[in-house]
Amino acid sequence: MRFKQAVVHGLTKAVDWKGRASRSEYWWFLLFCVLCYIPSIDLTVQLDSPVVAFVWLALIVPTLGVFVRRLHDRNRSGWWWFLGFVPFGPLC
Repeated sequence: MRFKQAVVHGLTKAVDWKGRASRSEYWWFLLFCVLCYIPSIDLTVQLDSPVVAFVWLALIVPTLGVFVRRLHDRNRSGWWWFLGFVPFGPLC
């Protein structure tokens, strides 16, 4: 899957928690998110306004959708996403 296809597919299936996402779709969409965050951080600093918050809120649901579909492609449940919130003890 190419960059444009992955972005369009990720945004149109934003709330589709079923199905699968290929590795290329996941990584291209993640690259798109990073490319959106970089200018928004710059605008936040220059304009002293919360532009990053708006970009983050606009992309959080599509990013989670792609992530859950990627987990399905790996034969995992979407609930595995919550594993990231489990603390593994002190880091020191």
